[in-house]
Amino acid sequence: MSGNSVPGDGNIDGNDRAHSPKADTALQGKLDRRLHQTSGWVMTPPQIRRRYLISGRVQGVGFRWFTRGTADRLNLVGWVKNLPDGSVLCEAQGSPDLLEDFLGQLREGPAFARVSDIEVEDLPVMRSPESSFDVRR
Repeated sequence: MSGNSVPGDGNIDGNDRAHSPKADTALQGKLDRRLHQTSGWVMTPPQIRRRYLISGRVQGVGFRWFTRGTADRLNLVGWVKNLPDGSVLCEAQGSPDLLEDFLGQLREGPAFARVSDIEVEDLPVMRSPESSFDVRR
């Protein structure tokens, strides 16, 4: 045969052309997305919530906006605000892996910040969490 498939050979799209592995992978990806959209069969990872108290030179250097941007990229929800003592307080909710990535980014901070310490506290998960990550005043 000259690379053509036989009718009824399991060719999903009904064409008589042979599929390459790349085409099969692309088709499977489309099917997986459709199943996820319609049946919700993909399990979401467990959620946790943590409070972070960040000390050092973290006010007046864009730390809250950096925190919000990082949380948005990681699809976390929560909030961040400055405290009167010069520290920054933050709560975030998401998967454990993403919150570990978040903590690593908080340790780095924006360019002009100098993080000296971060206290981390586990909190109960909010059943109806925020829908975004907000900067509070």
